[in-house]
Amino acid sequence: MTKDALRDKVAIIGMGCTNFGVLQDMSYEDQAVEAASQAFADAGIERDRVEAAWLACFDPNVGGSWSGIGGDFVTSALGLHGIPV
Repeated sequence: MTKDALRDKVAIIGMGCTNFGVLQDMSYEDQAVEAASQAFADAGIERDRVEAAWLACFDPNVGGSWSGIGGDFVTSALGLHGIPV
């Protein structure tokens, strides 16, 4: 599939994020669920309407590098099984 194949088929319709700062009382799963729940509410949709997801995670506690969390983390934490991430 080329980038042009998705050009008119992708839409970002909602946004959510956790608070910035040290979140020692929240696991990565908790943070993902919080941000995704906000995005679903912002978009006015239920999670089962999501057809694909994108994930970026930066952890300053791991030498300021990308933390290595993968797509299976998203599908498991959010119950979005069977979608591409």
